[in-house]
Amino acid sequence: MEKNCSENRHAPENLELFFDMVENARDGINITQNGVFKYVNKAFCDMLGYSREEICCINASDLLAPSDKERMMEQHFLRMQGIGKYGLDYTTLLHKNGSEVEIEFNVTHITYQSENASFISIRDITERKRMQQKLEQSEYKYRNLVDNAHDGIIINQFGKFKFVNPAFCKMIEYSEEELIENDFANFLAEDDRERLTQYHKLRMEGSRHNMIYEAKGISKSGRIIHFEINTSYIEYNGHPATFIIMRDHTEQKGLEETLKASEKKYRTLIEKSLDGILISQDSKIVMVNKAFADMLEFSVEECLEKFGSEHIDPEDRGWIVRYHLERMKGNLTDLTFTLRLFTKSGKRVITECSSTAIEIDGRPASLITSRDITSRIKMQEALEKSERKFRELADLLPQIIYELDINGYVTYVNKTGREAFGMKEGDINPHASDAVIPEERSRMQENVKNALMGIRSNFFNEYTALRNDGTTFPAIVYAAPMVENDQIVGLRGLIVDISERKAMEEALRKSEQKFRELADLLPQTIFELDLDGNVTYLNKAGKIAFGLSENEIGFQATTGVIPEDHDRLLDNIKKAFVEKGREGGMEYTALRRDGTTFPIVIYSSPLTENGEIKGVRGLIVDISERKAMEEALRKSEEHYRHVIQSLQEGLFVLQDEKFLFVNDAIVDILGYTVEEMTGKHFSAVIPPEFRDEAVRKNIRRKSGHDDSWSYEFRLLHKDGKTRIPVILSTNLTELDGKTAVVGTAKDITDRIKAEEEIKAAHKRLEEINRDLEQTIRERTKELTKANTQLLKLQKENLQSQFDVLKQQVNPHFLFNSLNVLTSLIRLEPELAEKFTEHLAKVYRYVLENKDNELVNLSTEMSFLDAYIFLINIRFMDKVQVNISIPEEKKNHRIIPLAMQLLIENAIKHNAMSKKSPLVIDIFIDSDNLLNVVNNLQEREAHMTSTGVGLKNIQNRYKLLNNTAPIFEKTETHFVARIPLVTEYQN
Repeated sequence: MEKNCSENRHAPENLELFFDMVENARDGINITQNGVFKYVNKAFCDMLGYSREEICCINASDLLAPSDKERMMEQHFLRMQGIGKYGLDYTTLLHKNGSEVEIEFNVTHITYQSENASFISIRDITERKRMQQKLEQSEYKYRNLVDNAHDGIIINQFGKFKFVNPAFCKMIEYSEEELIENDFANFLAEDDRERLTQYHKLRMEGSRHNMIYEAKGISKSGRIIHFEINTSYIEYNGHPATFIIMRDHTEQKGLEETLKASEKKYRTLIEKSLDGILISQDSKIVMVNKAFADMLEFSVEECLEKFGSEHIDPEDRGWIVRYHLERMKGNLTDLTFTLRLFTKSGKRVITECSSTAIEIDGRPASLITSRDITSRIKMQEALEKSERKFRELADLLPQIIYELDINGYVTYVNKTGREAFGMKEGDINPHASDAVIPEERSRMQENVKNALMGIRSNFFNEYTALRNDGTTFPAIVYAAPMVENDQIVGLRGLIVDISERKAMEEALRKSEQKFRELADLLPQTIFELDLDGNVTYLNKAGKIAFGLSENEIGFQATTGVIPEDHDRLLDNIKKAFVEKGREGGMEYTALRRDGTTFPIVIYSSPLTENGEIKGVRGLIVDISERKAMEEALRKSEEHYRHVIQSLQEGLFVLQDEKFLFVNDAIVDILGYTVEEMTGKHFSAVIPPEFRDEAVRKNIRRKSGHDDSWSYEFRLLHKDGKTRIPVILSTNLTELDGKTAVVGTAKDITDRIKAEEEIKAAHKRLEEINRDLEQTIRERTKELTKANTQLLKLQKENLQSQFDVLKQQVNPHFLFNSLNVLTSLIRLEPELAEKFTEHLAKVYRYVLENKDNELVNLSTEMSFLDAYIFLINIRFMDKVQVNISIPEEKKNHRIIPLAMQLLIENAIKHNAMSKKSPLVIDIFIDSDNLLNVVNNLQEREAHMTSTGVGLKNIQNRYKLLNNTAPIFEKTETHFVARIPLVTEYQN
């Protein structure tokens, strides 16, 4: 470097300006030649943290990042030969402190000291790349957020859409192409168009205020959409624009009023239900109606507190717990089942239950309707009257419920209210006005006073509520007088925290859905009539039972029964207005729309509003099942008696140790008639020698022992001598309130005879098998010894042949390489040094793999890289070797040095020059054969070819017992196809 700088100082005067420009350039500048820096400017030194003296002592390759070093050095040495790539490129350098420096550089060819060199200008782009990457990540993140948002997002500028996201397009039913550059006002409802146009005009005039408001839009199909709109000012393409977020509130608007109106109706249906209704969640009962509590002789409070798995019959307890756990996981939907329960007094009640999946507070729960069917099963009583009132669960409501006395002091507030206002147990009852901020207390006191006097100025009033901790929340207060003995004694009302309005809407929707499902899931028909006897409501079960369409309503009640029952039905409806329900219900013959009939029982009571009767509400029970039960039981008994008598196994019933019932099969086995055996003591069919054992088994059976009650036994024939072998299977049961034994007896006389014959044959087969095993062991030992000796001899012979063949390769290769090295030492010592390194790699490979029969292609190719370097030095540009081996094939195996022999063979037999180089292509064909193909430029032969190399390859594959290589010559090419050995061929 000092020599170069000295030469620059003595350069002609017209070069001084150029030198100053290079020295003071902001970009790094250097000149490299044969991997060494010949010149570097100050900017380049500063860029990497080195001084000029330090860089002079460093090879250029040491400043390159390892990931790109091989490529950069290969390009450099190609440029040194005058054939490299020039122009703009990118790479990574290493700073003195070890950090990486991303650079952009431009390479120009120059001649320096009469040799090829590279003039390189370098610019540090580390920060630029970092900022570019960060910008790309940021843009992707925000684009992803906008495109995946559930709210509509648009940009409006000069009244036209400039941007719309997919959510907005879906809301308004237009594509992005249809909206962009279209007028924003065209998609607004007529009554909102002028107002929103004025808002946008102010925005375009530079107004930067943010706005949140509601407006209506029109979809492509003409549907009105209620939007909540949030707007803000932005600049878009250098001009003011409006950034708008739109949320579709159409469904919530409609739901709010509909849910409120329907909740009261469905709550009343639940309260009037004759069936028990309960809701369970997380293995706990969270709600029961009075009908269910009465069924189990509990109060509602006792049922919620005490009802548990111990009140379920042990035989039902396991599966009902599994059903509930699966329901809590969301795996079950609707179920209908029979469940046996125990009441408070211990009486067993059989219930018919319908269960469906619901959600409470976002978690799975079970809604269960339960009917006591104990009396129906025993056919002793008609259906019991169920309680139909449902206790109001104020503490479970999400709203605040309160009561005030005549002076305006709070006398009651539910749990939600206590939590909302931060009240604790034992707090002194505050005045109502203390629950609002001071500025609104006089207004509240005036409203409370008017309400207590019966003056209603407004149904509700809005206040700012004040919690005990001083925080506030907006609320709407509803109030109504409490009347006792025609005197107003206080106020009762509802407080709604409107800061959670959205949560309330969702709660209302769930509430309506819950009560609608309850009514429609009840198996009975629920109806309502007006004073004229017209049907005003009918649940899903009723419409199905009477064959009505979904929307059919308003018809006369008498059309649902046969004409003979019309007058009686009308009389009973009138009586229901006066008598407030009838004990036990009334029976009628119902008439479906298709003309078919079925028997029913109707229970009803007056429907009142504000103390006035407005109609009738009731329950219809289809009693077809009860009417058909006796006939079904008779047919069932006849069927099963026929099945029992048809059994091939003997069947009997013992009670009080006597045969109560026997079928034809058992009497045939023992030689009796049915009449003879019925009533006979069981000991009559037990041989004397087995009677003590039979008595012991009978005693253990009665005491409840868990012995196996299926066993082999012998019964005594009627002749008193014959012992008949049987398999007895018995089981305890209850018959007419007394313990009985039900059993079967299967005659196994034939089976025992067959087993004895099988045992004898098995013994003979074992003897034959032992003789065969001994013979096989002796013959196997003799064969194994002879085979081992033969394999040993074959292996020794093959190894000796293989070692001789490999010795033909190594001297030939080494001789050629040493000739080249001798020439290089005299002409180019530096290149000779590199040649020696690659030659060492090649020969090291020969030594390491000389004892290997096969090597991986990846190993052979690593050797070939070093070998081709030697070829390039030896022949310059006269030989071109192109290798194309897929990555997945590099685990296949080949004999060592096969490709080197074929390349040497091509060089030996062909002429070559820079204009007409020898081209050798190495690839794998579709037959999984390695192809080594060279163009034919045959040289004049001065000596006859011995073919040692090709014969060597053939002989080595022959020793491996593998497919033989194929060598063929065409008019233009010589082709060698070498078999590859896969891992499955090992």
